[in-house]
Parts: sequence; structure tokens; C-alpha cells
Amino acid sequence: MFPALNASAAASSTYSHIQSVGPSPVITPIVEVNGVYYRTATLPRNYSYALSNYPGDTYKVASGNVTVSASGVVTTTTATNARVEIYGGNGKLRMVYTVKVS
Repeated sequence: MFPALNASAAASSTYSHIQSVGPSPVITPIVEVNGVYYRTATLPRNYSYALSNYPGDTYKVASGNVTVSASGVVTTTTATNARVEIYGGNGKLRMVYTVKVS
């Protein structure tokens, strides 16, 4: 029914792209206060992390030295903490990320 696979060849081709480089991000669980969601992301310097991708979301760096793309990818550049606000399609504040750069 199914062709036989060489397990070692399949494993090596499947996982060949995975590398462990530097510290991993630490993301806290979401906390909701008065309809706004809060979360902390501790990220390495020079790291990109996708915050969210809800249709209609817009992103604003309220403080700190990070960049955030129109698609919600935050990139750390220096060891400066930041606050990133995410606004829903209705223009209302939906989520706040505190970004700590390690």
C-alpha cells in the first residue's frame, strides 16, 4: 500500500533545517484586563517574532527601540525594552505586548 521509507533518510531530510542558535524567546500567558489582552515577550537581541496576524490589526511601537512590520512581526535591534500596541480592525486597543530584550 505505502512505499517503504528509509527512516534515517526521512529523518535527516525532515530535520536538517532545525538549528539551535542563541537563547529562545520566553512568552508569558495572556492576561485580560477590561477587554485588553496583555502579554510579555522576552526576546533575544536581533530577533524577529510574529505577534499576531488577525485581519485588520494595526501595530504601534508605543515606546522602546523595536520595529514592527505591517504584518505584526516585531524585530529587536538593541537591548532596550519596548511596548507594542495592537489595535483591532475597529481601531480599538486589543492587545499590549511588553517586549523585554535579553
